[in-house]
Amino acid sequence: MEIQNLNLDYYSEFELIYEEGIRFYTNSKNVIFKLNSEPNDSGGFTTISTLIQGENQIYFFSLWNGYFTTIVRQLISDNDYPSLPQFIKNWNEGKGWDWDELVESITDRELNWLI
Repeated sequence: MEIQNLNLDYYSEFELIYEEGIRFYTNSKNVIFKLNSEPNDSGGFTTISTLIQGENQIYFFSLWNGYFTTIVRQLISDNDYPSLPQFIKNWNEGKGWDWDELVESITDRELNWLI
């Protein structure tokens, strides 16, 4: 899959004024998606956040937090809360996820619901 001439970034202009954003990543099941980090001189790790669209067959959608918040609040007010995708409920409840957990962040069923 190759995406060309498609704007998937609705955040970088807000990043310049230090606003927060959210990024959704997608990759096929045969592409490993892991935290991109490398050892540093102090014995710890430095996270590398730069990823080019389509690099290693990983695509992402970036959204300014103000847009995302507005969309999620509307979804929460318009729907039966238990039926919402787990990632929306987690965001609403302030729950995060861990890179070491091997569960899908957003399942196929949830993605179909969202679309």
